[in-house]
Amino acid sequence: MDDKLQYYFKKNQLLHIFPESALSYLRLKSYAKGSYLCHAGSDLQSIYMVMDGKGKVISVSENGEQAIISYLYCYDLVGDIEYFSECPALHSVMADTQLVILVIPASTFKQYLKDWAPFLTCMCNSMAKKLYSSSLAKANHLLETTETQLLQYLAELSKAQNSRVISLNRVEAGQQLGISVRHLRRLLGQLEDAGEVERIGRSIKLLFPVF
Repeated sequence: MDDKLQYYFKKNQLLHIFPESALSYLRLKSYAKGSYLCHAGSDLQSIYMVMDGKGKVISVSENGEQAIISYLYCYDLVGDIEYFSECPALHSVMADTQLVILVIPASTFKQYLKDWAPFLTCMCNSMAKKLYSSSLAKANHLLETTETQLLQYLAELSKAQNSRVISLNRVEAGQQLGISVRHLRRLLGQLEDAGEVERIGRSIKLLFPVF
């Protein structure tokens, strides 16, 4: 195992997940912000695990509109569902920051990992997390108004940025909520009229309880 791979394994406490016989077949790959790990419909020859950075899973409609399905963080897997379903990539995956990925070739999984309980447990946790998030997002979409979803999104950003005055990427917010930037601006105006937020240039000040 090379020094860089050993560093990430120790940092993320992953040595117990892989048998020693598989280690020489694993490799690290870096992706610059904005580059794609895979595109929807592509044939995945490997399973990928995030070692460092942040990625985002994107769905693209026929007319080219994008929606952010979820974000990827350390330990998250790409290609697990596709491997067991024997299907192409369901969505595109893009690096939202500099992204370091552990590449696990499908052949290595078949030979060394398909019966290795620690890694299979990791895969089960990954798929359970995706199922939970998908179910929750579907329920929210059906039961909550877009305005309520926007308030929840702003609250999450406020907690992440540890501030009531937050920086809001309107394009990304629209993709996350599945709405256009124009619709987002209209909703922000409605929230400002209702006394829930205050727009300060490109930033948003939250006036409703968050913490």
